[in-house]
Amino acid sequence: MIVRLILIIQFFVVTVSFSQKRLADSLEKILPTLKDTSRIRVLIKLSTAYRQSDFDKSLMYAQTALTESEKAKSDYFIGHAGVTLGNVMMNKSKYDTAIIIYNNAIKYLEKSGNKKGNADAFNNISYANYFKANYVVALEYALKSLAIREQLKDTFGVIGSNTNIANIYYVQKEYKKALDYYQKNLTLAETISDDYLQGVALNNIGGVYAELKNIEKAIDYFKRAIEKRKKAGDKKGLAGSTVNIGVMYFELKKFNEAEQYLLEGLKLKQQLKDKYGTAHALLNLAQNSSSKNKNKDAISYLLTAGKIADSIGSEELKSDIYKALSDNYASENNFREAYNYRLLFNSVKDSVFNREKQSSINEMQTKFETEKKEKENLLLKQEAEINNLKMEEQQSKTFRLYAGLLLLVVMLAISIYAYRTKIQSNKMLATINGQIAKQNDTLKKLNTQLIESEDNLLNLNATKDKLFSIISHDISNPVNAIVNYNQLILNNSKKLSNDELISAIAKIDQSVQPLQELINNLLHWSILQRNNPNIVKSTINLADAVSQSIAVFNNYAQLKSVKITIDVSSNMHILFDANILQLVLRNLISNALKFTPAEGEVKIYEQNNFLIVEDNGAGMSEEKINAVLSSNQLHSSAGTNNEKGTGLGLTLVTEYLKLNGAKLAIKRNENNTGTQFMITNLLFSN
Repeated sequence: MIVRLILIIQFFVVTVSFSQKRLADSLEKILPTLKDTSRIRVLIKLSTAYRQSDFDKSLMYAQTALTESEKAKSDYFIGHAGVTLGNVMMNKSKYDTAIIIYNNAIKYLEKSGNKKGNADAFNNISYANYFKANYVVALEYALKSLAIREQLKDTFGVIGSNTNIANIYYVQKEYKKALDYYQKNLTLAETISDDYLQGVALNNIGGVYAELKNIEKAIDYFKRAIEKRKKAGDKKGLAGSTVNIGVMYFELKKFNEAEQYLLEGLKLKQQLKDKYGTAHALLNLAQNSSSKNKNKDAISYLLTAGKIADSIGSEELKSDIYKALSDNYASENNFREAYNYRLLFNSVKDSVFNREKQSSINEMQTKFETEKKEKENLLLKQEAEINNLKMEEQQSKTFRLYAGLLLLVVMLAISIYAYRTKIQSNKMLATINGQIAKQNDTLKKLNTQLIESEDNLLNLNATKDKLFSIISHDISNPVNAIVNYNQLILNNSKKLSNDELISAIAKIDQSVQPLQELINNLLHWSILQRNNPNIVKSTINLADAVSQSIAVFNNYAQLKSVKITIDVSSNMHILFDANILQLVLRNLISNALKFTPAEGEVKIYEQNNFLIVEDNGAGMSEEKINAVLSSNQLHSSAGTNNEKGTGLGLTLVTEYLKLNGAKLAIKRNENNTGTQFMITNLLFSN
């Protein structure tokens, strides 16, 4: 499969000019001489100047500007510095942090009446959510920004918001809506005679027509974009539009014209020292060469692109390059190199997957910490309420003491009144004490709930990690095997003999069976976790059920040269859930086959009203048997042919037997060869 060509759609962003370095130097010289808001303005400018070239300096100046703005108690500069700090975080792709900073800045921007700053903050929050793929939220904030900028008649700002909205629609494949906003930008850019912005709008419109498969119209807009970008001196944009025309000619199968523009685009990318763009241009040229059956030229382009991808550490680029190299070497009948690059492709693909998995784990960990913090805050709130009640009680005691002293001085004539007052005070004290006791009980219950909740969260976190391990290893391995053998068959179907083809299909089938078993076990495990199993008992012929479950494993047993024998009376019936019984039997038989060596035997028989599945493998130790029967953790061991498992099977067997009133017992054979798995407490039916 050949790498797909990449269409460049340009975003409207404010970039730092080549003269910013000199500006930063001059600003740093005058900074020590400035005070108050003049100093804050320069700090913000310095952060902006360094944003593209030196993250640490940009961050330092933005944080200093925010700190000094807070000391000055200036809502305007707190908001302005906050937006600047958010922009620094955006440049490092720290989108969640940037969103928090922007939202905090908006409070001060609104207080100071800075509508332009408010619009900028809304638009930047939209960008952050766009890059997080939160398109609904991104569109909401982009529209807020656009409304303010239209009210302020800020043409440049309106163009920025329009482009942001169009890009959101574009990535969601709502091309007609995206086209509407790009065309609005073209009209605005023509109104202010801005060649740079016209070039951006024309290029984006061409991109939409490309997606709508109107290739001729797309080429026309890209060529118009090139004219404007030459006038504006926009070399980066010129390179992008040039490559786009090459892509379009490729789509029209005009490979010579495509090669001309792609080579020109490559030259421009190299002049700009744009390594990422250069590598993509080489990928495009490689695909074009492959389409002309010039696989050697394609391989040359791809090897050069691979070196660049290594130098910039782009895993996604390396994945595309290795995949394309594997395909081109296969077309050249160099299957050794094709296989080597296929291995590299799978390795990089797994690396990208693991990185995404770790990101998911970190996100779940953050949620766990947040929930824990919320419960801690609730506990602190309860403690504060108790302290307030204790303080009220102390105040009440003090009041009673002074009242008693006063009553001693009062004349005997009002003693009856004092006595009644004392009774009322005692009643009040009893009420308060009762309230305190209730609060204490409530606090104890909340504390117990918090501890239980924390334990549950820890268990869930451990289970989550185990599930990630299952998905990343036990599912990805057979899926990768299936994909690889499918690719081998697809790419070499005319070259493979019938025996080789049958062998490859058999290996695909062999990879599918454990995957099917794992998915079935995961499904039943998830049902157990939701406490929602639907148990429907019926009368079942035990011999028929055993025969049905064994049929699934006949091929597997033959491949492993293991004999399966059954000794169950055809007159024996039990009360059990039919689907659950099949799940239990399949897992026990699969487990027995897994640990039975070649030429071994698996026996299934009934004895003393027990149904027994027995293998003659190495046998389980007492420690392992106790761990399986007493723990709710997952235990997994490799089989005699290094078969892998998740440990879910025996866990499911144990739990589902309990739900049907039965139990699982495990016993190692007396000669230390093999293990007996016994289903006990079965309810037999006449």
